Amino acid sequence: AREAAAAAAAAGVPHVALWFKQDRKFLRPKLRVRVQITAPSLAESPHAVVATRLYLRVVNDALTEQLYPAGVAGLGYSLGAARTGTLNLSFSGYNDKLPRVAELIAEGLRAYLKKGALDERRFADRWEKMMRAMKNYKVMAAAKLADYIKDRCVLHLPPWSHPAKISALESLRASPAALLPHVSAALARCSVQVFTHGNVVRGEARDFTRGVVRRLGLGGCSAAELPQRRMARLPAGGGGGGGGPPGGAP
Repeated sequence: AREAAAAAAAAGVPHVALWFKQDRKFLRPKLRVRVQITAPSLAESPHAVVATRLYLRVVNDALTEQLYPAGVAGLGYSLGAARTGTLNLSFSGYNDKLPRVAELIAEGLRAYLKKGALDERRFADRWEKMMRAMKNYKVMAAAKLADYIKDRCVLHLPPWSHPAKISALESLRASPAALLPHVSAALARCSVQVFTHGNVVRGEARDFTRGVVRRLGLGGCSAAELPQRRMARLPAGGGGGGGGPPGGAP
């Protein structure tokens, strides 16, 4: 609790926690930042889950051309939505240029929420690829399928089945505008955690955090509104060599 309070104070922004670690060993001009946005609405329905992921894919595709020179210059980023109901923005590269790249991405995520801003051909292309991937999940590599099933069992993920998510994706096919209410609702009521590590002092980490949060236009929510994370506690020991429950129960 003390560490969480310190992280909240370090950010200096309501509903935002900043976890900061300065590199004092390798002394390289590099910085890694992860912005984790948790919102009550992100996993409340199959439509919300699918719409968020599809929106991130469309925006990522739209930003690729604009940010290609940044990638060549050693500045990287990734956008993703976790199955636990979070948006994850990751940035890495040279610390003097990385804040500007992060701000451009944040501005893009917010700008494409305006009606008509998403290109319909780009949307259709991303929709087709996402639908193909979702329909092929049963024939994915065994290790990936096992990992997916393990996460659902151990982490108590939202109980949205693949058929339900495929049906939700079908309903979003008509127009990019169908994505916007879900993503807008998530950014309007959320909690944010920012993790920074590298060649950065506390004040610079705070400025980085404020710049991204301001450009995303994030609103806050109370801790009681956030989805509660649950994990299954596995029994200690094996079950007699067969992988079953302790004591040999069927």
